[in-house]
Amino acid sequence: MRNQKIIVFDSGLGGLTVWQHIRALAPDLECHYVFDNALFPYGELEQDVLNHRVSTILASQLTAIKPDAIVIACNTASTSVLAQLRHRIKVPIIGVVPAIKPAAASSNSKHMALLATPATVNRDYTDQLVADFAADCQVTKLGIGDLVQMAEHYLLNGEIDIKRLAQLLEPIRSQSTIDTLVLGCTHYPLLASPISEILPGIRLVDSGYAVARQVIRQLARELDEVMYEPVDGFYYSTAAVADPDLLQQAMKGFGLKQGRLINLP
Repeated sequence: MRNQKIIVFDSGLGGLTVWQHIRALAPDLECHYVFDNALFPYGELEQDVLNHRVSTILASQLTAIKPDAIVIACNTASTSVLAQLRHRIKVPIIGVVPAIKPAAASSNSKHMALLATPATVNRDYTDQLVADFAADCQVTKLGIGDLVQMAEHYLLNGEIDIKRLAQLLEPIRSQSTIDTLVLGCTHYPLLASPISEILPGIRLVDSGYAVARQVIRQLARELDEVMYEPVDGFYYSTAAVADPDLLQQAMKGFGLKQGRLINLP
């Protein structure tokens, strides 16, 4: 029997934080990590451009990869295009949305913060999540696009401008009653360590593990998969990368080997 395959899709490398959780639960899944670096970051795109772009890329990869499931490991794309994709594509599609519900449930002070891209922070979908699951909380929203590039640089080079990061997070740090922070972009868990250094005592919440569990359920698998041997996956980009060797080294840590460059119509 062949290994099950999944596509994990993002504009950049943030989706690796979701794949990391999936891999921990199901190491024998064959991951095909697709990232649209040609239009990275998605937080800057108009919604109709974003919807068309994501649909085009995934349609081009369905035939080539034949996945058993697709994970849209991008909050910006998930809150925009998920319903449209599920209507058009007949394999299970799992999206990523800000972890408002668990954060609200775990907040003792009932004052939490959402850190995301400006697009995610300003979307009606996000407002509805807050209304549905955090109506009893004060929610401070902070939309910062610069963190996406900062996270990728940190992953690839291990370098962070901690003073700049602290400046960006000052609207959260200055409010002493905030006890929970939702990392509402899949890139942001890459910065969990320096964020915790700047915001000690604030609990960080992201949706990576919950998404991984949903993938397992969709594929009708058991959660206890430790008996299976890990398999290598592949990564694909939509444009040439600045430093292929550096990227290859980082991807190796996630069990991914270099794939092909995606040529879009």
